[in-house]
Amino acid sequence: MLYCIDRIEDGKAVLVDMEEKELVLPAAQIGKAKEGTWGRLEQSGNFVPDLAITNARRAKMQSRLDALLRR
Repeated sequence: MLYCIDRIEDGKAVLVDMEEKELVLPAAQIGKAKEGTWGRLEQSGNFVPDLAITNARRAKMQSRLDALLRR
């Protein structure tokens, strides 16, 4: 299942899945990943970033924003 890092606060990382359900992990389990990064959880519970998905989703959101600003 894909998760996005929504926020990091008080040593905890809040991840959100595609259905907007939250999952809270210790921040140490996401490594150096930052907010807005998409990835998957390993069986060990560690977050593994997927840069291809993250970049594709960011490009899609930028395209939407550009379209709104052109109106």
